[in-house]
Amino acid sequence: MTVSGQVYPTWVEVSDIEPGDLNVASVFHYFIGNTDFSPIGSDPEEDCCHNQALFTSAAGPYRTIPYDFDQTGLVDAEHAAPNPRFGLPSVKKRLYRGRCVNNALLPETLQRFRDKREEIEALIENQPELTTTTRRNMLKYVESFYETIDNPRRVQKNLIEACLP
Repeated sequence: MTVSGQVYPTWVEVSDIEPGDLNVASVFHYFIGNTDFSPIGSDPEEDCCHNQALFTSAAGPYRTIPYDFDQTGLVDAEHAAPNPRFGLPSVKKRLYRGRCVNNALLPETLQRFRDKREEIEALIENQPELTTTTRRNMLKYVESFYETIDNPRRVQKNLIEACLP
């Protein structure tokens, strides 16, 4: 598809995306409990990629930015339903969909999330629009992510071994 002279693909290769960006986006999706995305493709009638915006310049690979989080465990919207393709019981169940080729980047990426934990929790705590119950549920969901990434066995099982080829 072409818009204002810019060509938007309907599909890209994993190798076309900056590895660090893709890895951060993949862990972010795991963090918020999102399976409603694709960093490499979309429906044939749509621009790439499903709930991921791709940006690039002539000099480099694509950069990716996730969006549209209503189907996530963190948001837990009333209308949210897990993608039936993955067989998950609810949107609260996390599924890592990161790429195995980027597993070497996981330690650095997970540390970035650890370094931002206080800021993330403060952001949730300081949202006046959230009810006390919603705030508490979101903080518990965030805590469960950190319990996973701070446990090497869980990282191995839930991220490294669960990655996509």
